[in-house]
Amino acid sequence: MKRDWAMRLAAATNGLYAAPRLAGPARLAARSLGWRWHDLDLADVHDKDSLLARCAGRLALPAYFGRNWDALAECVRDPAWMVAPGAAIWWHGGAALAHAAAQEVTTALEILADAAREWRGEARAFIVLVEPVSAAGTALASLD
Repeated sequence: MKRDWAMRLAAATNGLYAAPRLAGPARLAARSLGWRWHDLDLADVHDKDSLLARCAGRLALPAYFGRNWDALAECVRDPAWMVAPGAAIWWHGGAALAHAAAQEVTTALEILADAAREWRGEARAFIVLVEPVSAAGTALASLD
């Protein structure tokens, strides 16, 4: 039985989840809930600098983003960044990055997971849908 993606997202606890095979239904559901959808395509990203640069653009981080781990953590926790009732990030295409820079992937995902926990306390949704192949061994729950 196919479950409605809007119900899945609305009921999910903030955090990291295995991305669905097709992101379209999740994207439409997130938008129907009034959430911001961020398509974090990492297909041509191979190191920390290019990962942070891609985050700056695809996550619509503020101009003051310093392109380091502390700045990423600060920006994704900033109330000015989280203007919607929620945000969903689709982390995909990162297999090459996971192979070339596994520690950087782990650090970025830890920062996003920490932000998700903090937003939970503010009653804001923050879901990261991660392609398992690009998660560098990170255990991911499923919304299916």
